Order: sequence, then structure tokens, then C-alpha cells
Amino acid sequence: MSRTDLHLSDSEMRRALYFSQGLLLLLSMTLIKLFNLSFPLATWYKVNGLELMIGFSFGVGMVSIQAIAEHVLPNAWFDDKGINEHLLRAFPLSALVLIMAAVSLIEETLFRGILQHLLGYVAASLIFVFLHIRYVTKPALLGITLVLSFGLGFLFVQTGSLLTPITAHFTINTLPIALNYLKKGRL
Repeated sequence: MSRTDLHLSDSEMRRALYFSQGLLLLLSMTLIKLFNLSFPLATWYKVNGLELMIGFSFGVGMVSIQAIAEHVLPNAWFDDKGINEHLLRAFPLSALVLIMAAVSLIEETLFRGILQHLLGYVAASLIFVFLHIRYVTKPALLGITLVLSFGLGFLFVQTGSLLTPITAHFTINTLPIALNYLKKGRL
């Protein structure tokens, strides 16, 4: 039995994830239409090996920082009530990798691209942290999410390419999943 406070079945967990990401995608499209925004999409998604490497390196660095923090700080500070483990059970690895790619694309386009453009770097970063409200009672997870959010925004400011924070976000979400599968001999 899962330790999640929500007591969702695997299919309910999948629907909740699809629903939340669908809402963020709908919000992105609504904001673009509402504010009649025209963005330099060709430059936002330009493929540049250096920018992808920067994003990947940032992601690996964030995963490493969290791993060190989990080793040093009390376990209770990182207890997400089993939600991440539930996600691992609810999806096969191949689906999780595709889902994490979609999550990274949807969230970074909304937060770094659209909201950072409309509201600024600080506001967009804080809204991203607020979206992870379940971490409010977990100081370590909240702190890591805060650093991550500002870091992702900074990557976009510095490179002008959304692919850099998208790559970082994807790495941060996917590397722990792959390590978990490897540790359990399922990879």
C-alpha cells in the first residue's frame, strides 16, 4: 500500500499527472492568446550543443546536491509521503522518460518562457516554487526547489534558449528515476 496521503490508485495517479500537465499546457496557450504574445520561438528552442551541455550539467549538479543533502540531513525533511515512489509504480520506465520530457517542456515553456517574460525572473521562479506546495512542510525539498527554480530561470536569462532549462529540468526529473531503477536491478 502506498504511503501517499491521497491514497490514489495507479490509474488515478496517472490521470492526476496528465490532468495537471494538461492544465499547465492550457494555461500556457491561454496566456499566449490572452496577451496576444508573440515570442521568438525559433530562438527559444534553438539547438546548441553547449547550451544542452550546460543544462545537463546543471541538472546533474542539482541531483548531486540533493543526494548529498539526503545523506546529511534528517530523512523526514525529504519525506514526500511516497508520492515519487507511487509515480515509479504507476508508469513503466519508458513512459516515465517520455512523461518527464513532456513535463519539462510544458513547465519550462510556461514558467521560464511565458511567465518570466510577462512577470519577470523572480515572480516566475516564486510561482514555480508555489506550485510545489506539497513541499512547504519539508524544508530541504522546499529549499532545493527554490534553488532549482531560480537556477532554471537564470539559465534561460543567460542563454536565451528554453532548451537549456528544459534539459536541466528533464535531467533533474529523470536521473533519479534511472538511478532508482538501476539500484533495484530493474534497468
